[in-house]
Amino acid sequence: MEIIDSGPGFPEIVLKKHFQTFTTVDDMTKQGMGLDLALIKLIIEAHQGTITINNNDSGGATVAVSV
Repeated sequence: MEIIDSGPGFPEIVLKKHFQTFTTVDDMTKQGMGLDLALIKLIIEAHQGTITINNNDSGGATVAVSV
């Protein structure tokens, strides 16, 4: 499954550390726990799947999940 959008894409901090715990877009505002993508990855891997996130060259971003 791929989810593709045409928004601004992921901030650089998310692309560098996207599945690392306690990394969040909200690092800039000191809000949030930064667990969302790390937990999602664990759940997907528990079902022998993979997840990738990327910004698109034409703008927006793609999240791909395969199981």
